[in-house]
Amino acid sequence: MIAFDLSPSPLDADDSLQWEDDAGFDHTSTTGVTHLAVGMGPDEEDDDVEAYEIGLAFDGPGGYRMRLHARGRELCPDGVRDEDEPVAEHSLPQVWPAGGGAAPPAL
Repeated sequence: MIAFDLSPSPLDADDSLQWEDDAGFDHTSTTGVTHLAVGMGPDEEDDDVEAYEIGLAFDGPGGYRMRLHARGRELCPDGVRDEDEPVAEHSLPQVWPAGGGAAPPAL
């Protein structure tokens, strides 16, 4: 399950859930187009993985700061689960336009 925080200003790290991973990095979009394709499981009609594209460069060309929170990765590390099993991994990408100098990746 994925939710997104897209903000015109810097975001604090999310503390609403107990996240297992939290990584941040800088990204520069030269064209104003950056997409995150997220596989959400098999399509009912053709068993291919559906991809939902989220436009991350929402403020046009320039620098962005991105942070990803994740939990539940160890429950299904190969990404394969039965249809009757609940989604194991939960993620929260956070994106905002970078202001000023680039920050080093945070791991």
